[in-house]
Amino acid sequence: MKGWRARILSGFYILAGPLFYSIFNIWGFVAVMVLLFSFFVYLRYGGTASFLTSALAAAYLMAAAATALLTPNVDLAAAAQPPRFVLTIVQMNFVPWAVPIMLLVSRLEGNPDSSEPEQLFATPKSRLSGVIGAAFLGALPAIIAYPYIVSPSAIAQRVNQISEILFRDPQALLAFERQGVSQDLLERQMAAIVKIVLENTPGVEAFIGVCILVVTALLFGIVYRRRSSLRFARWQLPWYTIWGFIFGLALFLAGDLLKIEPARLIGMNLLCCYALVGAVLGLSCLANFYQTLKVTPRTRLFLLIGLCFTFLFLLGSGGPIGLAGGFALVGLFDMVLDFRQLSRGKEEKIS
Repeated sequence: MKGWRARILSGFYILAGPLFYSIFNIWGFVAVMVLLFSFFVYLRYGGTASFLTSALAAAYLMAAAATALLTPNVDLAAAAQPPRFVLTIVQMNFVPWAVPIMLLVSRLEGNPDSSEPEQLFATPKSRLSGVIGAAFLGALPAIIAYPYIVSPSAIAQRVNQISEILFRDPQALLAFERQGVSQDLLERQMAAIVKIVLENTPGVEAFIGVCILVVTALLFGIVYRRRSSLRFARWQLPWYTIWGFIFGLALFLAGDLLKIEPARLIGMNLLCCYALVGAVLGLSCLANFYQTLKVTPRTRLFLLIGLCFTFLFLLGSGGPIGLAGGFALVGLFDMVLDFRQLSRGKEEKIS
């Protein structure tokens, strides 16, 4: 495709995409990835950061207006019913704004007004700004709607939905009662689990936001056959990123000991996000170790088959949580120790 045509088409999609998503209520992760992909295409063919930011601002204003108009009226007197503003925000996704943030940081570092995704992720500062921006923007709707997400009525509604599915078959309830577990006890336990899951919603949404940004950039590199600086085996964050984990741990412990609920919840969500990101970084360390092994192709194949069978065994034997926890620890320590340095030898360490 000619450069100017690709620039015009991607620029038009940047303007029209968010409005289209709001009208048809399709703000899913695939739709957001397509929008991000159009950003990268626009930048690759000479688009400027100033136009991208202005077009995105106009597009989101139109999308927010359309969402507000199409959102049905709610009775604010009803229990746990959020106002129209909150309903509008939670139906949208703001992860695409991470790209203008990265462009701003890249420009402050002295790079040109337009950059390709590989350049945006090439320096530690722009890479970290993208990760933090995508994490915060991904969690933003959940943060705004947090009081409604963790409200007692919302928890009770989720428990009722699970109970209807679980006890649809009378034999299921009889099986629990034979084990000495009554329906009331089971519902209390489910309520406790649902409460913990809902309390960690912002952390999970933050991780999803980071994944959307990084995976889209990787797909762009594959489609355009660019040598991407985002090869999975080289995924790494600067060492000072670990301070966010330390801050989250301190908040969680202080909030738990001093009974400060907001501090406990913020710290718990930071730890949840870091654990998920750390698990991905741990897998990246394993991929890097596998790629740098100095063994014959046949031995490498046997090792790969062995790893696959090990993963399948752990998943089938109820060990996914322990497996993910192990990878998370490796990923968190990698932020400080840089395990990849062991295989790079005298290469310059990421800092």
